[in-house]
Amino acid sequence: MRITSSSALPARSFIALLATLAIGSTASGVLISWDNPGVGDWYDPANWDCGFPAAGEVLWMENGGTATVTGGTSPVYSIVLCREAGLAISGGVFQSNSIQFGQSGTAFGEISGASTVINCDDMRVGESIVGATCFNHFDGVVNITGEMSVAFGGEGAYFQDAGTVNTGEINLAFFSGSNGQYSLFGGEINTVDVFVGVDGTGSFFQYGGVLNITEDLRIPIASGDGTFRLIDGELNVDRVIRSSSSTATEFRMLGGEFNVRQFGQVALPMDLKIEGGTFTPAGPAIGTSTIDGSLDQQAGSAIRIDLDSSTSSDLVEVEDNVILDGDLTLDLGFAPLGTEMFTVIDNLGASPVFGTFTDQPESSSIAATFGGTTYNFAVTYAGGDGNDVVIGACFGDATGDGVIDFDDLNTVLSNWGEPGPEGDLNGSGLVDFDDLNLVLSAWEMDCV
Repeated sequence: MRITSSSALPARSFIALLATLAIGSTASGVLISWDNPGVGDWYDPANWDCGFPAAGEVLWMENGGTATVTGGTSPVYSIVLCREAGLAISGGVFQSNSIQFGQSGTAFGEISGASTVINCDDMRVGESIVGATCFNHFDGVVNITGEMSVAFGGEGAYFQDAGTVNTGEINLAFFSGSNGQYSLFGGEINTVDVFVGVDGTGSFFQYGGVLNITEDLRIPIASGDGTFRLIDGELNVDRVIRSSSSTATEFRMLGGEFNVRQFGQVALPMDLKIEGGTFTPAGPAIGTSTIDGSLDQQAGSAIRIDLDSSTSSDLVEVEDNVILDGDLTLDLGFAPLGTEMFTVIDNLGASPVFGTFTDQPESSSIAATFGGTTYNFAVTYAGGDGNDVVIGACFGDATGDGVIDFDDLNTVLSNWGEPGPEGDLNGSGLVDFDDLNLVLSAWEMDCV
């Protein structure tokens, strides 16, 4: 449940707060506290015990009040800590080295307004072991040069409906016993790393928006429990990896679009199950996705392959089993000659491909359009070294006359054991039983 600016929050003693400051912070600066127990203007000096705070000062809010920022540019404070209080920013530029919500208590924060900006070195939502804290991001930009921690201790939740978050990293559930959740409904996140479950229980739910991670999505990072669910929206990440701990690791793709370069590691494999949405290797540019584990594509999902030129296309490398039951879609970026051959899935394991793409049996045709012209590619699940998914010219048509018949059979047999290219229908570099099987499986088929 979200905590809003109208919520009543219980008060705590200021003596206990000072003790927390002495233990938990070494920041220098004058201590200024919020005096208004109700809703008040941040820039009104009457709402502060020592007048309006200046740059470099340490600000504490712990009396149940709510400060509102509707415009202007604040000084750069040392620390802004909301404990048993709220901070609602709906305009202007708000700045602090550190912004912390919920140190030994319950607090809330929110940002709204498309032109609103928060600048800070670090932000913590759920600062310590006691108390649940919520931050609502309705719109605006949050710039964090260092890290965002949700549930540094205790419980914390960050809800983003719109706007942008720019940060070095996002940590969910930093300490053991903490519980941190990030829910992305819309807007955009740009970050280097996302760590879901450091030593506590972390969960990231993407219902929409765009999440750009230039390096690692780690689930979990150490001894914690991590859950990531892509329900909708766009996830662009370099690597998805896990720790070596025996705790829970969950990545579920239920919808949306998923672009990744590496999923899992050789020593710590992860199986990718595509339950819905579209998996696109390596993102919008041509590239390769390596899955250190199994690929399990479920019905109703899609794998999209970009074909950019006769020698440039997307590729999925799979270290373990390949299971197919969804759609294959082709994004054609050139006019093919009809002689091209592309490996779609390089099955590095020893097992054959299990299943087929939807309505795409062995040697069937799949269409793609470029420049208003439709081109057809045949599909084989026994290409490459015998268990790769390859698309290209009509497989089995060794003579190129558009019909699979005895002429094609004779071409394969007369070149038996040779390196090709004549008779080498799957591009493996050798004319063998795999090529013979392609002819037989497509016998008397008309190429389209």
